[in-house]
Amino acid sequence: MEFKKSPLIFEDFAILESNLTTIMKENSKCDFDSIPLDIDFDLLINIKEEGFFNLMLKLKGNDVTEPLLGYKFSIIASGIFRLPNDVNDKDREQQFLLYSALPMLISSARNFLVNLTSYAPFGKYLLPAVDLKSLIETKASKMEKESN
Repeated sequence: MEFKKSPLIFEDFAILESNLTTIMKENSKCDFDSIPLDIDFDLLINIKEEGFFNLMLKLKGNDVTEPLLGYKFSIIASGIFRLPNDVNDKDREQQFLLYSALPMLISSARNFLVNLTSYAPFGKYLLPAVDLKSLIETKASKMEKESN
């Protein structure tokens, strides 16, 4: 099958902030599936350079008052994306950013987290798959409430 390139270009990825704490408790078994997760994202449009977008991802795990055995982590990641000027349809632009750029950014943050935890006592932690539709709907609802 022929490989067709997307007009969306992933220019850069950076971890702006990260924190990992190992939570140890006696006589307890680590259950990564029980770690509570929180994810959020924001889209920043570069008004100086047309076609450039900065997608910010905030990811937290086990960030509660009484964390479970395992890892407590927080990551803030940034992805710089570019869409050429010929993609001037706002709906199509939003499709690229939410359904292509956002998964690429989540995947990059997931890889960072795997690498970070691979050196920690409980071994690597692989972030579970994200229900993208639910994430986007929740974000849209939150933004609608904030604007009212």
